[in-house]
Amino acid sequence: MRTRVRIVVQILLSRERDRQSLMFNFFQYRKSLPLIGLSFLLSLMLATCSNTATRSSEIRIGLIAPFNGAAAKTTGNPTERGAKLAIQPINDNGGLEIDGERYNVSLIVKDDRDNPDEAVAVANELINQEKVMAIVGPPRSRSAIPVAAVAERARIPTISTKSTNPQTTANKKYVFRAIYTDELQGIAIARFSVQDLKIEKAAVLYDVATDYSRYLAKIFQQEFERLGGNIVAFEDYTTDVENFQAPLEKIRDSEAELIFLPNYAEEISQQAQKIQELGLNVTLIGGDSWGSLLEESYKYLDGAFFAEVWTADLPNPENKQFLERYNQMYSEPANSHAALTYDAVNLILDIIKQQGKADSESIREGLADLQDYRGATGSISYQGSGDPVKSLAIVQIKNNRLEFYKQIDPD
Repeated sequence: MRTRVRIVVQILLSRERDRQSLMFNFFQYRKSLPLIGLSFLLSLMLATCSNTATRSSEIRIGLIAPFNGAAAKTTGNPTERGAKLAIQPINDNGGLEIDGERYNVSLIVKDDRDNPDEAVAVANELINQEKVMAIVGPPRSRSAIPVAAVAERARIPTISTKSTNPQTTANKKYVFRAIYTDELQGIAIARFSVQDLKIEKAAVLYDVATDYSRYLAKIFQQEFERLGGNIVAFEDYTTDVENFQAPLEKIRDSEAELIFLPNYAEEISQQAQKIQELGLNVTLIGGDSWGSLLEESYKYLDGAFFAEVWTADLPNPENKQFLERYNQMYSEPANSHAALTYDAVNLILDIIKQQGKADSESIREGLADLQDYRGATGSISYQGSGDPVKSLAIVQIKNNRLEFYKQIDPD
C-alpha cells in the first residue's frame, strides 16, 4: 500500500514539474513574441523594399511588330529601330529622372508575325508575364484591333503607331494612335484626286480580307462620289494573291484615269508591275501603307502619289534631329514606321516625366490630356479620344525618290 502511495505521489510530482516547465516555457515564448514579430516584420519590410527598388528602377515598355517575311524589312525592323533610338540617349545618361531618382528604360520586343491571333498572344505575355506599363504597336490594323481589346481590358495604355482603322480606338480609354484615322486620310485622298489632280473617273483595287484596305477603299469611294467623281471599277482580291491579272483587266476596260491602291507595301510593287505590263496609262495613288515601300519598288511607281504622316522633307527641328541621329545609328534609311515609333516611345517617356509617376494609370491620364506635343512626325494632340489631331502629307514618287508634294491640314 505504501509503495502504491509513493508511486502515485512521484507521478503527481513529476506531472507538476512538467506543468511548471511547460508554463515557464510558455511565458518565455510569450516574452519573445514581440522580438520574433519585429524580426519577421523587419525581414518582410526589407524584402518588400528590395523588390520595390528593383521594380521602381525600371520602366518597362512593350513593343509589338511583325518580324517575319517581307514585313520585317518594311515594318518590323524600322519600328524596332525607332523605339531603340528614342530610348538609347536616356539610358546612356543614366535613365529617366523622376523626382530625383533615375529609372532605366527597358524595351521588351515581341513578334506578332503579322497575325492577329499571335498579336493577342504576345500582348497577353507583355501584360501578364513581362509586367509592362505601356505598349507601343502593333503598327498594322489587322493586329492592332484585337490587341486594343486586350489592352483595354487590362487597363494598359497602348499607342498603335500606324493603325488607322477607327475600330482600334473606338470606345476605349486606354488605346491611342500616333497617326490619323482611315476616315481622315480616305477623305483627304479623294479630295486631292478630284480637286488637285482633276480626276473624274477612278478605279479601286483593294484586299477584301484586310480591315485597313477594305475600310479605306470604302471611305475613298464615298467621298470621291460625293464630290461628283465616278467610281468606274471597284475590284477586290484576297491577301497574299500574287496574280492580279483578272481584276486589273476589268479596271483597264473601265477607262479609269486613276487607280486607288489602299494595300500593304509588299503587294504594291507587284500590282504596279502588272499595271505596267497591261499598258494602263493611269495615275496611281495610295494610302499611308505605301510609306513602307522599299526603294527598289519606286521604279514601278514613278509619278504616283500617296498619303503619308511623315517624310524626310518635313521642316520641323524635331524631324531634323531624328534623321540626324537615325542616320548615325543605322545604315538603312528611315521610314514612317521608324518616325512614328520614335514619337510614340518619346511621348510615353515625356508623359511619365511630366506626371512624375511611372505607372499605367498616370500614363493614360497624361495621354488623354495631351496638347500640342512636338515630334518628328509633327504635332500631336488628343481631344477626348485616342485619335490625334494631326496633319497629313501628300508625297509623290519621282525619279526614284520621295518628294513632299502638299500638306493637308484637318478641318
